[in-house]
Amino acid sequence: MKEVARKFGIDKILHQLCTFHALKNLSKAISKSVKTIKNRELGLPTDYTDLKNSIRLVFNLDNEKMKEKYLNRLPDGHQKRFSEIIQNENKSLKQKARTIFEYFSQRHYHKHISHQIKWIDRNWDKFTNFYEASDVPKTNNAVEQHFSNTNPELVKRSFKNKDSLENHLFAIASYHNKNLSLKT
Repeated sequence: MKEVARKFGIDKILHQLCTFHALKNLSKAISKSVKTIKNRELGLPTDYTDLKNSIRLVFNLDNEKMKEKYLNRLPDGHQKRFSEIIQNENKSLKQKARTIFEYFSQRHYHKHISHQIKWIDRNWDKFTNFYEASDVPKTNNAVEQHFSNTNPELVKRSFKNKDSLENHLFAIASYHNKNLSLKT
């Protein structure tokens, strides 16, 4: 994308990973973990509701209704701690989200859950770009649904390589600007 975007004069592309899919993958990891007998033998918890609600809170600090919903689902101790973090006016939403994430990400979890949390941690900026750029959506579900409902499989596959993507973007740009020529 960056290489193709440069040809169209776009210098910066934010790569926003879908928070919905992060939560979905975490839920799958939790299910896998809970089903593991070793998890019970190791004395690890089998109820991860607080973890799920905490990560949902992390990705919804920009939405008052959702923020309250997930905050209220947490135990009183978590609610108090996270409310203090959220009310800190010296931090950005992204910094507040990071502080909440670090609170529970440091705990010991079953390997499936730890793997997902580490993945979110490694890709933190890609999951939280929406906090800094209001025009960046936190989830790509609307785009995916539109894409899957309106385009045949052949079209979808054509976006998987650089040349096809470049040709498609050039055709759209040409339509909007008749004088556009692609510099090669």
